[in-house]
Amino acid sequence: MKRYTRHRNLSFLFVVFGIVLLAVLLFTYKDQWDYFKKKSTPAENLLVYVIEEKLLEKGTGLSFVRKIGLKRRNAYEFLYSRKNRVEEIISRSTTILKNNGLEIGKVRIGKNSGDIIIEIVFGETVFSEIILTPDMSTYAGKICIIIDDMGYNINDVVKKFLNLDIPLTFAVLPGHAYSKRIATLIDKEGFEVIVHMPMDSKDHRSGEDEFLIKRGMRKGEIRSRLRSALLELPQAKGMNNHQGSDATENKNVMRIVAEVLRSEGKFFIDSKTSAKTVSVEEMERAGVPVSVRTVFIDYKDVEDVVREQLKLLSEKARKNGIAIGIAHPRKNTLDVLMEEIPIFNRQGFKFIYASETVR
Repeated sequence: MKRYTRHRNLSFLFVVFGIVLLAVLLFTYKDQWDYFKKKSTPAENLLVYVIEEKLLEKGTGLSFVRKIGLKRRNAYEFLYSRKNRVEEIISRSTTILKNNGLEIGKVRIGKNSGDIIIEIVFGETVFSEIILTPDMSTYAGKICIIIDDMGYNINDVVKKFLNLDIPLTFAVLPGHAYSKRIATLIDKEGFEVIVHMPMDSKDHRSGEDEFLIKRGMRKGEIRSRLRSALLELPQAKGMNNHQGSDATENKNVMRIVAEVLRSEGKFFIDSKTSAKTVSVEEMERAGVPVSVRTVFIDYKDVEDVVREQLKLLSEKARKNGIAIGIAHPRKNTLDVLMEEIPIFNRQGFKFIYASETVR
């Protein structure tokens, strides 16, 4: 009798435990249960629920493309915006899948395509895949690279810069032995030319004296020097400042520069050699299209510095949409660019000319 009572008590406990467990499961997966009832078809399963109700929620950055019937399983393809980092897309997607009761297998990234393949497993069996494909109509960001200080020479490094297969803007100094020749060559190769206009710095460095714009100069002299530079380099679509930490802080000087550029139909890129620059203010006042340098790429002629600055440039472009980097025709800069450009292309960055950055 005691044994019977004990067995009956154990059976009762098992029943109670089963009811509690069922209640917990129903509470935990209430959304899924409601979804399946709403669908009222036995073929729908947890994976379909997560795909249709979770992966496509606002904020995931994904859009559904198609269901693909593979030999032993189905795959589901989505597009993701290249504005988002691949690591962020993977983390966000796998978290959603795991939080909704799915088990993740391997995650693979296509080296060239940028496709992300997430395996969905049951035990040791892969029963489906989520394929995340980059949306080629989107960009991680737009990057403009300006190569300053052109005109000193036409050496092998300079020539190799002209072989880079991306839009580049070259800022040519007026008044040097190779200024006209390099401007002609740059234009012939299909790149963009701007005048690298010498402007006075705080330490009043010498060089390009016949073109140098200084604080305190007469209005007519400033205009004459600007127009001489533009006449020497007729290929130029705009201008940026060479040095200029003193001149760009002066409203009178930059107002005259803005007036000339407006009359000539040119734009201005502020190299931002001073935190107190008034260039943007004066250009906007005069109606001259303008933008501002974001990063100095090779402020030190060291490969690791160049690589780190390019990474910073890409982060700024991803965050703000557009970023402008200024570099110089140096071997270390060239070598790093040749390594990093294909990577930036795969990551979804678009290279643009300086003329495309101004507003």
